[in-house]
Amino acid sequence: MDGQTHPYVSGADAGHALLDIARTAPAIPGSGIDPRTKVGLWGYSEGGAASLWAAQLSASYAPELDIVGDASGGVPGDLKVVAKALNGGPFAGFMVDAVLGLSSAHPQMPFEELMNDQGRETLKKARSHCLVGTISTLAGQKIEDNTKDGLSLDQLYALKGSDGRTWGEVVDAQKLGVGIGRKDSGATYEIDFPVLQYRGALEEVIPAETEDATRQAYCEADITTRWKVYPGEHLTTDQLAKDDTVKWLGDRFEGRPEFGNCLLP
Repeated sequence: MDGQTHPYVSGADAGHALLDIARTAPAIPGSGIDPRTKVGLWGYSEGGAASLWAAQLSASYAPELDIVGDASGGVPGDLKVVAKALNGGPFAGFMVDAVLGLSSAHPQMPFEELMNDQGRETLKKARSHCLVGTISTLAGQKIEDNTKDGLSLDQLYALKGSDGRTWGEVVDAQKLGVGIGRKDSGATYEIDFPVLQYRGALEEVIPAETEDATRQAYCEADITTRWKVYPGEHLTTDQLAKDDTVKWLGDRFEGRPEFGNCLLP
């Protein structure tokens, strides 16, 4: 990354950052936190992807942490599914932020040189606004209108960077629920604690299909997973879930068993 642009939706960056917070917290003077303190992970939306990536990376990156559970809501598990839904829609600003974030984390990939005048103006707006401003000013933006050759998402995915990887491969590398398994399974990402995932029934930003698919991937990998759908949309669901999530994490800290509910539809 360039030190100025947040690597938005870059999975490994987000997961490592969250684990680094847990690692360094005991070193803060007066924190009262012992290095052996139990750790709970929790995030929503981009934060939900971050906490789930932290869960996936924890065994290899921070094995010294005693993580007892992860709660992740509103998870954009597959960015290709999310981008297709956002492109040209009312929440297209999220897609612009994602493009900026991934290009920051992957400077070897073609980016600025692909933009036309409108594209450069779009990026300027995204860099100068907060989240609310980005969403309001960039609603309806289509990726095809911002590139020199009117490139579609699929055409952009085919472009290669200086390391030989395509944009499609970079985006696919952010997908959650791939290569996961229980402890000692030999999976790339081993998870030895229960996971809570949730979404809103009226979700209008992150396609429900990718949230459901991430949950299904965890269940198929035999990771203890609890799932809940709340009667809210993207902005309200995290508030609806907070009391349940605090209790769920509290049970994990107390060592109470969690068996998940993967057998439910």
